[in-house]
This record gives sequence, structure tokens and C-alpha cells, in this order.
Amino acid sequence: MLSGQTKIVVYLLFLFLIVFSVTGCNTEREQPEGSLHEYLKQGENARLFLEKNLSLELQYGFYLPLLAADTYRFCYLEEEDSFAEWGIRFVFAELQDTLLVKIYTSPILDGSLKESDVKPVRLSGYTYDLLFYHSGSYFLGSGGGEVYSYLADFEEKTFTPGFLEVTGGGMVTLSIPSGIPDVMKKFFVGEFKKNYPSLTVEEFDAAS
Repeated sequence: MLSGQTKIVVYLLFLFLIVFSVTGCNTEREQPEGSLHEYLKQGENARLFLEKNLSLELQYGFYLPLLAADTYRFCYLEEEDSFAEWGIRFVFAELQDTLLVKIYTSPILDGSLKESDVKPVRLSGYTYDLLFYHSGSYFLGSGGGEVYSYLADFEEKTFTPGFLEVTGGGMVTLSIPSGIPDVMKKFFVGEFKKNYPSLTVEEFDAAS
């Protein structure tokens, strides 16, 4: 039979095990700081997160964090195909408390989400990702056509275009705005030369 002192020790040990078990369960339930950040950086998680919280079906959705800010920022793309307007738009949203809030919507830009490609890119000198949109072969045919592309800077709210024209005779011309940073010029040329190594580059005045 246990003595009184032994009973007290056993009782305290039993209480300790209960407290440890409850604390351990709570620790498992709580998400450690930064876990959402890590989750959103993986694969299609950002798009799925946006779809769930916005009740939308999205083709593209991206998590675009700032290195210097503890802010959850996102971008997704929409396509407008109505009698009055046609094209694509970039939508930027921010997680405020537990709600996703739209903070900026771009103008309607030439392009389509069909057959397109969109990806984050980190250019030299930038501390955050830009989004690169490329319309793919959607506007191309056997007789030539166009390819629309944009570098979207969600911090500066700018959408730098690169417009590729392919003629039936095989001439390929890439038109980009004059005065844009050299790193952007090099990026556009590098991306299009992968498929069109003999392209020529022209610059146009974006202000005109």
C-alpha cells in the first residue's frame, strides 16, 4: 500500500502528464509564425488560397511578398470579354486581418488568358518579384500575328509592354518602350529570342 508521501508524488506526476499533454496538443494546433508565408510560396497554394477566400475560379494567382514588410500580398488575373471591353487585367490584393482586400486593379490590357503563360520574375536591382505575362500563340496563325507581353510591377503600378509582330514573310519585330530600364529590355529580348532568335528590336515612345 502506498504511503501518504508516495501518493502525493504520484498525484503530482499525474497532474504534470495531463498539463504536458494538453500543452502539446495546443502547440500542434497552433500554426507557428511564418507557416502561412511558407505555405503560400509552394506550388499552386497561392492560387488555391485566393480561390477559397474570394470564391473565384482562377487560372493564375500568385503570392508576392515584400522583403521589407510583414504583409501578405497577392496578384491574380482576370479576362474581360464583353461587348464593351476585351482584354486582361491584373488585380492586386492584400490580406488584412482575415480578409482579402483588393488594393489595385490595372486598366484593361490587350491579351487573353487562353494559351497564355504568367510567371513571377526577379530582375536585377529589384527586391521583389514582378509578374511576366505572355500571350503565347493565341494571336498567332499560319500567316503571322502578334504576341502581347507585360512586365507588371505591383509596387509602382506600372505595366511595361513588349509587343511582338510576326509577318507572313518570316520577319519578327519586338517593340518595347524607349526609356525603360536596361534590365527590362534585356529580359524582353532574352525571353523572345528563345523562340525567335533572328528578331529585330524597335523602341517606341510610350508617351505618344
